[in-house]
Amino acid sequence: MKELRGNEKWVEIINEFPQAGEIWEDLGIEPEKLNAEKALVELAMENKIPLQVLLNNLAKKLGLVVKWPEIEGMGANYKDDFGKSSKLRQGKPIGIGKIIAVHSGKGGVGKTTIAVTLAIHLSKLGKKVGLLDLDIDCPNITRVLALESRHIASLNKKIIPLNFEGIKVISMGAIQERSNLAIMWRGPILAKAIEQLFFDADWGDLDVLIVDFPPGTSEAPLTFFNMIKPDGAVIISTPQLTALDDASKSVDMCNSLGVEVLGVVENMCGEVFGIANPLKTEKLTGAKWLGKLDLQKKIAQENFWLKGFPDDLANLLQKLEKLIF
Repeated sequence: MKELRGNEKWVEIINEFPQAGEIWEDLGIEPEKLNAEKALVELAMENKIPLQVLLNNLAKKLGLVVKWPEIEGMGANYKDDFGKSSKLRQGKPIGIGKIIAVHSGKGGVGKTTIAVTLAIHLSKLGKKVGLLDLDIDCPNITRVLALESRHIASLNKKIIPLNFEGIKVISMGAIQERSNLAIMWRGPILAKAIEQLFFDADWGDLDVLIVDFPPGTSEAPLTFFNMIKPDGAVIISTPQLTALDDASKSVDMCNSLGVEVLGVVENMCGEVFGIANPLKTEKLTGAKWLGKLDLQKKIAQENFWLKGFPDDLANLLQKLEKLIF
């Protein structure tokens, strides 16, 4: 045994390397509670240890090499795999309840902040929540949530979501080889990646899946909306006229594709980007104004939600909760 893949049974490891048992003590897990017949990936999940941490520790102690299981289309030959077929699967997977899109026409308006805080809010209410980052080129959710583990394949070759306080998270940020790697895909390759992140993830049962889209009205939203129509879309903008112009394009896209627009959120309001104007926003975008969020330093801080949401954000999340459920 020269490589560790994660699908090895613990009994196989311990029989060949008796010293491997010390790893569990190092990780704070009582060895007698382990099921020897289970695979490493199962033991890691049961003991809430990132598989990457377990395999890296074992490899270092035993002089082995970690070989991550390849998911079809995500391995070394991903470009060839993606290009084989342009026919994409359709329909909502069994077990997923509501699907909510968070979208904008303009970049940098705070889509990911809204998507992440909405997921956290609903999770705290006891909902089973998934969070899908469909910004393939520049994924940010793993950075925002400080998630450092990588996606790996389960025994049935499904992508195992990362876990953030009970929220199941899927993002290209947990697949790409390094955080500054430029992903330059388009057409069938990009579409196939979107399909696999959605359909090949082990979501289990979810009350709601929040989907964080990249800006614009082209490849990513068109691909996803044609595979499965979300139950609603939240459009994010800032008060500037240019951002509202692009938000109106997001609304028009959703209307054209038969996706209900729950409303528009005006983010980063204040002296820098402008004062929120509900009537103006509704007139320009043709959608309901859901509320505003002031530009404030607190929201820019890491893990700001641990101290509670600012009042304007808390009110917005409660309003979204009622619209979704």
